[in-house]
This record gives sequence, structure tokens and C-alpha cells, in this order.
Amino acid sequence: MAGVSTLEEVHLGEAFLSSVNRIGGEFFRGCTSLTALNLSTLGTQAQLTSIPSHFLSNCGALRELTLSRMDHVTSVGDHFLSAAASLEAIDLCEAMPNLTALGSSFLSSCVRLRYAKFGQALSVVCNVPSDFLSRCKSLVSLDLTMLRSVTAIQASFLQGCSSLSELLLPRFASSNEEVEGPPLDHGSQLRKIGKFFLSQCASLAYVDVEFFRNVTDIGDSFLTGCCRLADMSGVFPTLPLSSVVTVGANFLQDCSNLTAFDFGVFEHHLSQFNSAGLFSGCSSLADVGNLDVAFRGHPKLGRSCLQDCVGLTRIDLGAPLPLVVAIDDFVLHGCRHLTTVNLEGLLNVRSIGFAFLSECSTLRELSWYNMGCSVTKIGIGFLDGCTSLPAIDLVGFASVTSVGDYFLENCDSLQQLHISLEPSDCTTSLSIDGVEQKRPRTPQ
Repeated sequence: MAGVSTLEEVHLGEAFLSSVNRIGGEFFRGCTSLTALNLSTLGTQAQLTSIPSHFLSNCGALRELTLSRMDHVTSVGDHFLSAAASLEAIDLCEAMPNLTALGSSFLSSCVRLRYAKFGQALSVVCNVPSDFLSRCKSLVSLDLTMLRSVTAIQASFLQGCSSLSELLLPRFASSNEEVEGPPLDHGSQLRKIGKFFLSQCASLAYVDVEFFRNVTDIGDSFLTGCCRLADMSGVFPTLPLSSVVTVGANFLQDCSNLTAFDFGVFEHHLSQFNSAGLFSGCSSLADVGNLDVAFRGHPKLGRSCLQDCVGLTRIDLGAPLPLVVAIDDFVLHGCRHLTTVNLEGLLNVRSIGFAFLSECSTLRELSWYNMGCSVTKIGIGFLDGCTSLPAIDLVGFASVTSVGDYFLENCDSLQQLHISLEPSDCTTSLSIDGVEQKRPRTPQ
């Protein structure tokens, strides 16, 4: 078999390859009846330097794969062994010791894979491809300490590995750390983490991010749905992640066991933080330190930011945040144990979206005069369901021209509503539920 293109449509049960020096594109792709494959002779072929794209992809019945040492193979193409739904184990420690490049979707959707061993096979790989080991929902433990040369992790790495409870990542010595044995490197090469990194790894309780020490970019949905993560002091050490410049949306969303987080770890260079979905669904979150750091370089509090954080009792945004001009929908919605909110640092907010601070049933104290001075539009459901709020001061909201439906709806304890009636040189039109009224602006 000097060169074979594809065996798709052939109903193979088992196969043994010998004397192959080139594997054509998509060979064995979609052989859904193939249960066992022996590739033990491929290692003797010096001409075989790469595994092509789609080789052994969608072989849903493949349970047994026999490999020999393939010293000449340096790259693996896209979708190699993707959707091998019956494969339970793979060991590349000896089979491919000289890999330098991996294609996307390598070993993705191998839903029964419980054992994956790579040894030093990935030690010189610089780029972790998209969908590598994603949706391997039976994988329990994984050792990736050999990834010491990696500079970038692309999208969906280990996404959806819902049974993964132990993940070993490269460990690097800090500058003042004493280590036994051979000296460790003093700096990770990793700079970029793509979106959906470890997303929906619902069994993972701990991540050692010493590996992330020099990261500059964190993509969307970082650790989203890791509902067993509880102590972020282990995830983000006291040493600030001073190189991080950008963080994507849905940061730590639905980490329902997370109790605390301090944004001081991003203090130095963070300039772009997409706050959409930030901590949304983190129902155990009780303490957020230096929250203003997350909003310094972003023009709005993103949609669903801090939504349903029922463990929070106070929010402090008193530090000036002049770049924030909008509050998107569902911000601080459903924070049922929130009692005190300070928004005085929001100096230039012009619009407030749907359901802001709605269903915050224990809220009793609001500080927001400075924010109100620039607001012109208030969306539907503003403070709806704040059943414990005894008084609301809207004196600072002198420029508001439009208020949506359900304004202050179901505020059952409300006894005082303060709106300035002092004379002014100009008046503003105020529309509440479609009824236009005139009132003076508050003097500045």
C-alpha cells in the first residue's frame, strides 16, 4: 500500500497496516464499523512524517488502537481521532516522541476516553490547537506538565470535560522559590489563552495557574461553568498577574461554588475587560475586592454582569470610573442578599438598561447621586422587586428624559421618594410609562 486515499464507506471491523510510507488525506475517515486498528509497523517508515487531517475521524466504534514508535512523525493534522466515541485510552509517550505541531480537534469528542498519556510527546509543541481534548466527558485525570514550550492556547481547550477532577499543568519556580532537584525554568512562555478554556469542567475543584504567570490575553468564557471551584486564592496567587492586558466576556460565569475574588491580581496593565456575564450565576460569591479595576478600561457594565450573585451583600464602585457611559441589561439583577450599593464612581453613565438592580429583595441603601447627574435614560424594570428599600433619592437624576415600564414596581417598603423641585434655569422632559411631565433640573 504505497499510498491510500480513503476507506470511507468500507465496512471494516479490524485493520492492520504494513509497508505504508504515505497516508492519503481522510484515510479511514468515517469508518463507523472499525473497532480495532494496528499501526505498529508505521514506525519503520522514514517517509511518514505527518498524520494527515481527518485520519481516523468519526470512527465511532474504534476501541483499540495499536501504535509503535514513530520517530519521524512531527505533526498531526486536523481532526485526527476526533469523535472516536468508543476509544477509552491512548498513549503517545513512545509512539510520537518528536511532535512539534498538533491540528485542531485532535481527540475532540472522544466521549468515553478515560486515559490519555502524552509523556514528553508534547514537550516542544508551542501552540495548543482549538478543540484539543474538548468534550471528552469521561476523562477524569490529565497530566500536561510537559507543555513547557507553549506560547498560545487556542479556543475550547478541554471544554466540556465534565468529569475532569485533576489537571496537572507545567510548574515554574518563582524568582525567590527554592526547589529540590533539577532547577526549574523561571518563566512560562504562555501569552494567550483562547475562549472557552476549561469551560464546563464541572468536576474541577482546583487549577494551578502558575502556568499563566506571563499571560497577556484571556479569551471569553474563561473557566465558565467550573462549579466546584471555590477558593480562587489557589487559582490566582498573591503575586499579581501583572502582564494581563485583556480579559474576555463571561469571566468565571456560573462558578456557583466560588466564594471570593480580588481584582487586585490584575492591577498593573489591565486595559480591556469585557464585563458582560462577569460572575453571572456565581451564587456563593460573597466578596469581590477592587471591583473597580475590572471597569476602568471598558465603556459599560456589560450585560448580565454580577447577575444572580445571591451571596453578595455589598457592592462598592466608589472609585472614579469616568470611561463607563452605560449600564447594560440585567446588571446586578437577582442579587437577593445585596443590602448596600455604592455607585458614586460612575460619573458619566448616560443610560441604564433593562432590570437594573431588580429582584434585589434585601437592598436597603443606595449611594448614586454622582451617577444620576449624567443619566438620561432608565430602562424597563428599574429597581423592580426591591421589596426592602425604604427610601430612594433621585435628586441627582436631573437629566433623565425617559423611564421604562415597571419603574420601582413591587417596592413594597418604599416610604420616601426624593425628587428635586428646586427652580432652575432649564427644565427637562420626563416620560414615565408614556406620560410626559415637566420638572426642573437640580442646580449643579
